[in-house]
Amino acid sequence: MSHDTWHRCIMNGSSTEDAYNDTLLLLMAKLALTKKGLHDFSKMSLVLPLAKMLRVNPQLATKLAYNKDVLLGYVNQNLLRFNICQEIIVTAMFNTVDQGEGAVFFLNGPGGSSKTFVYSVLLASV
Repeated sequence: MSHDTWHRCIMNGSSTEDAYNDTLLLLMAKLALTKKGLHDFSKMSLVLPLAKMLRVNPQLATKLAYNKDVLLGYVNQNLLRFNICQEIIVTAMFNTVDQGEGAVFFLNGPGGSSKTFVYSVLLASV
């Protein structure tokens, strides 16, 4: 399996590093089907360049292509829209993170109580 991938890459003019990475990606995909990973094999290299991962996983590339200034503006604008209960819980979450503490928070409320709005602001701030 990996020999075929290696040979195909070399024949298509890829570098040996690209051939190695393509083979490694194929092995990762096959191992995932068995609920294993490269970390289960101590002699296997775990190094894959970010550019290669982005090329293979366009969803990852999309998720990493965010504008921090736009997100900061979204957070600052929407923090002002929180009601008192939302503000208390979000402040507690931010304080926990700032202090490096571990905690579990559960946001509960009836439909229409803006849980998704709070989650959106929290995720944008992260």
